[in-house]
Amino acid sequence: HALAGGGAERVWALLASGFAARGWDVTFVVDFDTDENAGYLAPNVRRVTLGGNHLTATLRLAKLLATQKPDISISAISVSNLKHTIAATLSLRLNRAILSYHGYWVTEPQKLSRIGYTLTPLLNRMTARTIGVSQGLTDYLLRVWHTAKSRTVRIYNPVSAPSGQPALSQDDLRARGPNVLAAGRMVSYKNFPFLIRAFKQVKTPNAHLSILGDGVDRPQIE
Repeated sequence: HALAGGGAERVWALLASGFAARGWDVTFVVDFDTDENAGYLAPNVRRVTLGGNHLTATLRLAKLLATQKPDISISAISVSNLKHTIAATLSLRLNRAILSYHGYWVTEPQKLSRIGYTLTPLLNRMTARTIGVSQGLTDYLLRVWHTAKSRTVRIYNPVSAPSGQPALSQDDLRARGPNVLAAGRMVSYKNFPFLIRAFKQVKTPNAHLSILGDGVDRPQIE
């Protein structure tokens, strides 16, 4: 929907930049403009803002697909997946449309998002492929939402790491204390307080918990 929000938006900026670095002609399409994660988007990625309400944005996306005729079109998160499928239907591009899921039904509180998620079995069979970004999520789509196995694949999220930074050796890792790292947006459904309460019960000496992220629940978590 925009270059704002949580990890999925950053992932898509990284993906678009990665595709462009491999020589693909990439158009990054959003509902509205924001610069929160724009720094992750390479300068040679074309940005298009659809604007308007959901209906207007969907019709503009259909026109864009019909005009550009991309080799593939990819969307993320359930409301965008729903709008993408409708646009691909109108532009006769369903066989080149790919949907991706970055969370579970419970993590999509908005009404239209939940409608889109509920339609997952239909959307999966209408489009070329459905991607889950973890094995657990992919299994969830297959088991709970009955997506077709032949159209459902797991592709892990990309990682952007600083170049030239040496990796820790096995000896370095053994020398330090046990470390648990959690990363994510600090909102209620991520439930970091539950993790903290669980970690309190850990009896391992020198065990350390690190939480990376930001969000409205940060003061409570701190």
